[in-house]
Parts: sequence; C-alpha cells; structure tokens
Amino acid sequence: MESDTQRGTIRKRANPPKHFSMLRTFHLADFVTLANAACGVLSVFYSMLYVDGRAVVHFFIAAAMMPAAFVFDVLDGRIARWRHQHSAWGGSSIHSRISSHSALRLQPWDSQQACGEDGM
Repeated sequence: MESDTQRGTIRKRANPPKHFSMLRTFHLADFVTLANAACGVLSVFYSMLYVDGRAVVHFFIAAAMMPAAFVFDVLDGRIARWRHQHSAWGGSSIHSRISSHSALRLQPWDSQQACGEDGM
C-alpha cells in the first residue's frame, strides 16, 4: 500500500509546472509597468549616448522619456485599480526607481553639458 507522501510525489510528477508560467499570469497593468521601466531605461541610455556623442537629439529623446515614464506609472496604477487586480510586477517599485531616480539625476548634468560649462 502506498503512503500519502508517495502519492503526493506521484501527483507532483504527473502535473509538472507549465512553461512560461509568469508570462501566463500577466495582466494589462503589467504591460504598462514594463513600458514605464522601458522609458526609464531608454532615458538613461540616451543620456549616456548624448554624453558620448554630443548629438542634441539624444538629449531631447532622453528628456522626453521621463514624462512618458510618469504617464505609464499613473496609468499602471489606474488600470490595476480599475480591473481590481494586482501582481508582483505592479507592487514592485523597481521601475519607478529606474525612471525617477536614475534618469532624473542624469538630466541636470546632461543639460549643463548641452548649454556649456557656464550654463549658457
């Protein structure tokens, strides 16, 4: 006769976890959260491109990504509340830290570089 632990082991083997299980649990708000993180990362990368190449278009793209990240951050919370859903992605503040702290700290330095050392 099988014990309870042996039957539980057999059941676990019969139902293995599905592949891409995290992607299967994505909500609409999670995609907006990813867009927020993407805007923050792009702002940092375009700031670095501007410092390296001095192309003013990179500075303006980096500056435009920050308000876009803010819009996605607001939409993320509103969509989650509207649909009464929450997930680990939405509860995390990593995307907000990337878009708010890193990008915002680079922008004044980039604008100083764009205007010259004396700020004019």
